[in-house]
Amino acid sequence: MDDPKPLVLGIATESWKADTYPELARSLNGLTKDYPVETAGLLEDGGLAFLCFRGADWNVKGDEMRSYFAANFSLTPGRGHKVFHSPVRVVCWNTNTQAQGAATINLSIPHSADARKSIELASRLVTQFAEMKDQAKGIFEAFADKPVTAKDVDAILFAAFQLPTLPPKLRLIKQTLTDIEAKAFTSALTPDLLMDLQKAQEGYDRQCETTMKLRETARERFEAFEPANLRGTAWAAYNAVTEVADWREGRAADQSALFGSRAAEKSRAYEAAMTLVGVRS
Repeated sequence: MDDPKPLVLGIATESWKADTYPELARSLNGLTKDYPVETAGLLEDGGLAFLCFRGADWNVKGDEMRSYFAANFSLTPGRGHKVFHSPVRVVCWNTNTQAQGAATINLSIPHSADARKSIELASRLVTQFAEMKDQAKGIFEAFADKPVTAKDVDAILFAAFQLPTLPPKLRLIKQTLTDIEAKAFTSALTPDLLMDLQKAQEGYDRQCETTMKLRETARERFEAFEPANLRGTAWAAYNAVTEVADWREGRAADQSALFGSRAAEKSRAYEAAMTLVGVRS
């Protein structure tokens, strides 16, 4: 086996970031003997760097999986470094986002000059990566063994794709005032204020419509889940969410699927499925 390539990458950004990132990367060089790096890059206008490590392949009751571990280096003062486990289903290449506590390691990066501490860090991470993969496999197999009812599916889909909260203007009318009071209130509004209220209602309605469409699309994915032997399970319902979260169109979809609102959708679905199988994160 060839020696792993060093992780030091050149980055054209602010000078202190360009100096910091290679130092952080060098601290994890020892890790690449067991977990090769597949990709690296910058996010948040250079404020966050990441390295993606490839783990061993595995499967959930025949559903093929690959393990990836993303090391996030914060290049913004005051934010820490993290590593999180993000398994990927090979059949559709959607990422499975677990609960933060179960799938995330907070990193304390030693200075690159301290070789002993760097070796200790790499050794510790290799052990933790194996533990995280085994834990994920056990939980995902519990999902695959759990048949779900229509109510159970709703619990997962509704947790993932949540209806928006009412804007303050609408909340006053719909939740505080009686119908008679609301009618008197709106009749007293100026044309401009009434138009603002109508726009708020239209915006809220559009958000609700989008949420309902996401739920319906996920339900279709659940019903047509492959492999067919896992249809009707919590695994199918959870992955119906992860597929919709990863593959629908939208701005900054890739980043959001790992770090943003789409990752939050998947995490909420995971927590709901955990509740169904009686496992605490």
